[in-house]
Amino acid sequence: TGITFPARYIISRRGTQLVLFRHNTYTPNSKIKPESLKRDWKCSMYHKAKCKARLVTKFTSAGDIIHVTCAMHSHPPMYPPMFFKPPQ
Repeated sequence: TGITFPARYIISRRGTQLVLFRHNTYTPNSKIKPESLKRDWKCSMYHKAKCKARLVTKFTSAGDIIHVTCAMHSHPPMYPPMFFKPPQ
């Protein structure tokens, strides 16, 4: 078990659900399977910067949580700290 964080989702300009975590966005790396309570995500800069950062979201009754599986990005943060307003 590692450290987990609450998941925060946003919608891209193309309508794709993304995870926003520590100034970077993550795109789905797998489809949601009905029997699974987890979903894999990869950094949105995966193709452009060959970024290997990954995380997993787990669906819980208390809200979705994030478990980081690879925290190393190959690029600077995608968004400045206050680019997105904190959730209310």
